[in-house]
Order: sequence, then structure tokens, then C-alpha cells
Amino acid sequence: VSMESGGPGLLAESAPNPFVSSSSLSFSLPQPGLVRAAVYDVQGSIVRVLADNYRAAGRYEIRWNGDDARGRQAPAGVYFYRLETPSGRHTLKTTRLR
Repeated sequence: VSMESGGPGLLAESAPNPFVSSSSLSFSLPQPGLVRAAVYDVQGSIVRVLADNYRAAGRYEIRWNGDDARGRQAPAGVYFYRLETPSGRHTLKTTRLR
């Protein structure tokens, strides 16, 4: 499990880590606002946008099934979740195994 404590009241984690078929990004949103969650590869290229919408305050879990934006399975390797919320920008590392 990779965990990061961000702004006030924000706690984000990815699990399982490492993962084979899917991984989840869990986070608490202390105040309502726009949430953008995306997966990036080690070169900084976007692999897939997981969320880009307004959310109420609360706890959330967003699942990544390992697919890229075109629906193809991403290769094994290191990836980064980037979570942008009203509390700030947060990055978590995850590893995909085969």
C-alpha cells in the first residue's frame, strides 16, 4: 500500500501495491470540489484519466483495471496516480506486475 497525507483532512492510498490485474486509489475529500485523477507512466505521459468531475465531500475509491485510454492493457512497470483536489495535488507510486 502506498499512502500519502496531503492537505488538511486528505489521506490518499493505492492498494494493492504491487498489483496484477487492478488497483484502487482511495482518498478522503474534506470539502466539495473538482477532482481529477489520472495514471501516468514513468516518462510522464498520461495513461488514463480515471476521474474528472465535481464531487461532494466524503471518502472515495476509484479503480484502475490496468487499461490505457484506448482500452489496451498497460505493460508491467511503475506508474503514478496523480490526484488533484481543492486541497492540492498528490502523487502516489504503484507497480504493475504480470
